[in-house]
Amino acid sequence: MFLILFLPFVSFAQPQNIFGGKPQYDILVRQFPDTFGTFRIELYPAVAPLHTQNFDTLAKQGFYDSLAFHRVVSNFVIQGGDPNSKTGPPSTWGQGAPWQQTVPAEFSPLNHGRETIGAARSANINSATSQFYVNVANNSNLNGNYTLYGKVIDGMNVVDSVEAVPVDANDRPIDKVDMFMTYVGIDSTMPAQAPALNNPADGATGILSSQSFSWTDPGTGDFILYTIQFSQDSTFSTGVFEKHVLPTTQNYSPGDSIQQGFVTYYWRVQANNGGNRLSSEVRSFTTWVEAPTLMAPADGSTNQFRNPTMEWNSVNNADEYNLVISTLPALQTPAFIVLDTTVSSTSLITPVLEDNKQYYWGVRSVNSGLPGNFSPIWDFRTGSTINSLETLNRSEFFVHPNPSTGLVNVQGQGEMDITVLNILGIKLLEQRSVDNSANFDLRKYGEGIYLIRISSNGRESTQKVLIRH
Repeated sequence: MFLILFLPFVSFAQPQNIFGGKPQYDILVRQFPDTFGTFRIELYPAVAPLHTQNFDTLAKQGFYDSLAFHRVVSNFVIQGGDPNSKTGPPSTWGQGAPWQQTVPAEFSPLNHGRETIGAARSANINSATSQFYVNVANNSNLNGNYTLYGKVIDGMNVVDSVEAVPVDANDRPIDKVDMFMTYVGIDSTMPAQAPALNNPADGATGILSSQSFSWTDPGTGDFILYTIQFSQDSTFSTGVFEKHVLPTTQNYSPGDSIQQGFVTYYWRVQANNGGNRLSSEVRSFTTWVEAPTLMAPADGSTNQFRNPTMEWNSVNNADEYNLVISTLPALQTPAFIVLDTTVSSTSLITPVLEDNKQYYWGVRSVNSGLPGNFSPIWDFRTGSTINSLETLNRSEFFVHPNPSTGLVNVQGQGEMDITVLNILGIKLLEQRSVDNSANFDLRKYGEGIYLIRISSNGRESTQKVLIRH
C-alpha cells in the first residue's frame, strides 16, 4: 500500500517555489552493522511545491533519521519515511500516524521512470504525508496517479543495494534498513532559453475555448516540462491557471479553464527544469462566446410550418441569443432579412412566413449585449400550413434588427403600447401601434443598450436592443 504522511504544524498556504532552485539531500543507508552508502536526491519545487516544502521541513528537523525503508519490491520501488518505523512494531510500518497532516496531490505529466521519487499515499489521492518511494524501474503505470517530486542524481547503486535485500511475505526487509538524511544545498541553475510564443497573436480577439495555444521549443534540452499560464492579471500575481506539459508538446487548449464572453486574458509559457522557470513574453487575448448548435428545423428540410419553431442548444456564458432568418445565406445583409431578434430562450416560434419559400437561418450567442459568431447556416423550405396552436401560444414580440444602427422595428399581434427607455430606465419615447408593427428612430440618442417595453392584450415583454453606428 502506498502511503505518505507529515507533521501537523507544516503549513502550505501558497504553492510556490521558496527555494530558488532544486533542494538536494544526501541519504545515508545502513543495515546494522553494515553501511550501504549514500545516494543524493534533488526535489522539484517548480513542479510539486507542496510536497517539496513538506519533505524539506521534515528533513531539516531530523524527522527521517533512523526511519526505515520498510517496503522493498524488486523491479518496482523501495519505500520509506513512516514515523512508526523508528520505534513502533514492524506490523505498523507503512500505516502512518493519525497526527500527520496530508498534502494535496500535485500530479504532472512527468514519467515515473527509474531514479524518480514519488509521494506514497492511500486510495485517497490527497492522503500523501511523509512517506516517499524511489522507482527502481520504469513505472509508467503510476503516471497521473501519484505525485512525482524529485529524482536520484547520484548513488543509484545504493538504492539498488536496498532493492536486493531479503524481504518477508509483506515485502518488509527481514533486517531493518535505516536512513539518515542531510540537507546539501540548492541547485539554482536556470533554463538557458525561454520558449517563443506562436499563436494566437498578441491582442487576439474572438478566442474560443477550443483555441490551440502554441509555442516553439528553444532547443536547449535543459528543462523537464513546459508550464503554460493564464490569468486576467497581467502580472500573474492573482487568479493564475497553469498546466504542465511535456517537452514533446508545443501546444495546449485550455477548454473551460478560460471564461468565454469578452474576457481579456494574459498568457505565457515557461521552460521548467524542476527548480526554476524561464518565462516567455506575455501576450493578451480576448475571449468570445461559442456559437450555438442548431437543432430544428433540420438543415435542408422541406414542407415546414409557415410559423416554424426554431430551436438551438444553450451555450455557457451566453446571456441571450440572436436569431436571424433571411431569404439568402447572407445573414448580415439587411435587404434579405425577414427576422432579426434577440431572445433569452433557446427556441422561438416565428411570425408567419411566406408559403413555399426557401429560408436561411443562424443563431449567435450574446454576452453583455455583444454578439459572437453565427452558427453554421442552415436552410429550410416552408409549405402552406400554419400551425394555429403555435400561433395562439406564441407570446414573443420581435425587435429587429438587433443590433441596429438606430432604426428599430417592433412587431407583435394587435394593438401594442410601446415605451423606449435608456439603460438607466429613463423614458425616451412612447407610441401606440394598432397594426402589429411600429418603427422607432433612436439614432439621436447615441450608441448603447436600450430597453423596449411592450404591452399588448394583457401580455408584457421587455427586450434589449443594442445600437451601434
